[in-house]
Amino acid sequence: MNVLVVGKAKTGTTVISKAIHQALPGARYHLEPKAASYFEEHGGGGGSDIVKIIFEHWGGRPADRDALVDNRLAMRFDRRVFIVRDPRDEAISRLLYLAYPWMAKHGAGRDQRQTLREWIGLLQRKERDPQSVGGLELFAWARERLGTDVLASTAQSAARYAAFLARAPASSFLIRYEDFVESRIAALNEYLGLQLEPQTVPLGDLARTRRSATSGNWKSFFAASEMSTLQSLFGEACKAQGYEDWAPQSAAALDSRHFSGYVARLVESGTPTRLQRLRAVLSGLLQRVHGRPAG
Repeated sequence: MNVLVVGKAKTGTTVISKAIHQALPGARYHLEPKAASYFEEHGGGGGSDIVKIIFEHWGGRPADRDALVDNRLAMRFDRRVFIVRDPRDEAISRLLYLAYPWMAKHGAGRDQRQTLREWIGLLQRKERDPQSVGGLELFAWARERLGTDVLASTAQSAARYAAFLARAPASSFLIRYEDFVESRIAALNEYLGLQLEPQTVPLGDLARTRRSATSGNWKSFFAASEMSTLQSLFGEACKAQGYEDWAPQSAAALDSRHFSGYVARLVESGTPTRLQRLRAVLSGLLQRVHGRPAG
């Protein structure tokens, strides 16, 4: 059985696709292929294939994405699973994950580490006293210092994804991330003909993608005074996907494991060790001298 899992970034695509992979022993797992040619080359091989794609990766090639979803490529799918997540929580997850690709792009030198220390420090202030630092203030800091307008990009992709889902094949299945993490998956299991185990999914090298595995973070992350801004950004997408609760909840503190601690773990996992740096230098030297990389 071939299964296609489609979702936006930071909406649970990894854990849900890995749960399906876990329930199908021997299946091949394909992590975020980005070209139609990949599916032409890997189609018709027999056995089972579990493929997860990120909606935004195909933004410049909607015709190819639609051909994939509509089973018009060589690799065809028996089941197609589409994921939705509250875009307000999605935006928070994108914000906190931002340190990892930012460091991959800019490196981990002294200036970069100082910027990330400032970022972690600001998050720690938010954790100790959630009202002392506004949620929108954190997004503004990331826009200015890390160069990404997470709120704007999340809102834009949410609108495009809602329109895409309106055209999803009738034979596909729509799963809410919130239902998956709460193990409300009887209907998904029936659709797949499998027994998924959401609480025991091995992520391996992709474990860094798991932050809190909870929902409703936005309620304590944003203040009541920020709701009007969020509604202007996400109101239509939230309504289209059934997220119509706009009541924040004050909290005395935020769990550091899911905020500054998560960012710190990402920074640690993305920072080359001394041995890795030495190997990179050695590999470069050997390539220049002998025309081959270090073994």
